Amino acid sequence: MSTTTNFWELLQQRQDELTKSGRAVADYLVHHADEAQYLSISSLARECKVAEATVFRFCRALGFEGYHEMRISLAQANATGALVNQPSTAPRILFRPKPWSRLWI
Repeated sequence: MSTTTNFWELLQQRQDELTKSGRAVADYLVHHADEAQYLSISSLARECKVAEATVFRFCRALGFEGYHEMRISLAQANATGALVNQPSTAPRILFRPKPWSRLWI
């Protein structure tokens, strides 16, 4: 995976390639980005109502080696205040990190 590519850019570029379950994971991440960066793979799978293997396949579909790498990329995108392009006609949303969030990266 390119280290210069932002998590949200990757998600936007590959959203059409995702399965229905993968889109459920993506949707959860878009709407709960700040909280999701702290979830374990098990917790994220439970929140998305999918299997852990589905979350892992989602990470691989975005080009990450695994969940840990994807979670770091998500946290970096959150910390830099990167713009999120939400699907369809939804407006662009700026996620602003909490002041203490950089301590956990």
